[in-house]
Amino acid sequence: MRAPLGRKGEVSFRIVSPPERKEEEMTIVMGLMTDTKQSADASVPTTATLLLCADAMASYTNLGGATVTSHPALGKIYPLPHGFYAAFCDSYYKSHEIATELNGLMLLLDFSNDGIKDQIKIAVRSAFDYAFSWYREAVLRQHVGITVEQYLHDNKLRDDLKKKADELLEGGSSIVPAELIIVGQTHRGPLLLKANGYDLEESTDFHVSGGPHESAISWLKYREQRNGMSSARSFYHMMEAKRFCQIDPHVGRITQIVWIPPSGEPMLFQDDGVTTLKGWMDIFGLKPTDELDSEKVRIWSEEEAKRKAIKP
Repeated sequence: MRAPLGRKGEVSFRIVSPPERKEEEMTIVMGLMTDTKQSADASVPTTATLLLCADAMASYTNLGGATVTSHPALGKIYPLPHGFYAAFCDSYYKSHEIATELNGLMLLLDFSNDGIKDQIKIAVRSAFDYAFSWYREAVLRQHVGITVEQYLHDNKLRDDLKKKADELLEGGSSIVPAELIIVGQTHRGPLLLKANGYDLEESTDFHVSGGPHESAISWLKYREQRNGMSSARSFYHMMEAKRFCQIDPHVGRITQIVWIPPSGEPMLFQDDGVTTLKGWMDIFGLKPTDELDSEKVRIWSEEEAKRKAIKP
């Protein structure tokens, strides 16, 4: 089902097929649309700078979801055709499979077509369908001991095996352990998408994916992040939110970043989590509160509390 959402700052495009995606312990990915400018001529597309970041903590899991191994500094941002990029925070293997398929599909698109945004969305959905076809095969072979051909076409398949397969595959492509944020520029304007096996959302503000996504969203809201803010200001807010998420042990300190201007080449760089933004952090970051431990402040605060206390 396709449903446009009209309120400012919310998703403007959504394809939904239930059930809801199960949240798991994951790292963090953010995509922001910034420095947005709309011409007085409605026929002229909006322009904006796109920002994308992903921490570099990567974990490999088996089909059961158990972590097999992890590494603090692996890439989770994929270059796609025509200056697009995709970042993920879920299963490394499945995300790679989807990004690889999406890369091939986007190579076939005509980027001069005025409907290119919709074509990209269809390609994203097709890439997830492709991943599900392979995921389904692996799940059936490992947990049921049958093939997809048997599951779909064997009329003599035992009822208990059919039931077990149905239970394992309930939810269709929503069970694919992958979620991507995809950004890029087109001649019809910028595109910021978040996609997983059951949902595809376009936003004109920001998207966040990962285990501590609520922490990142809350920080961006605390900073009143909006798409009209400058790229520099938005970049700083994004990195603040990411560092706040580092409280979660699944989020790595190193951050990979892509900066995509309305025209020209995308810029890729890395934040070490300590020194890269130290100057800005010293100026704009939260201030230490250790001075509030002083005896002078303690006496003042107690006097203020007594003065303002409601008398019975």
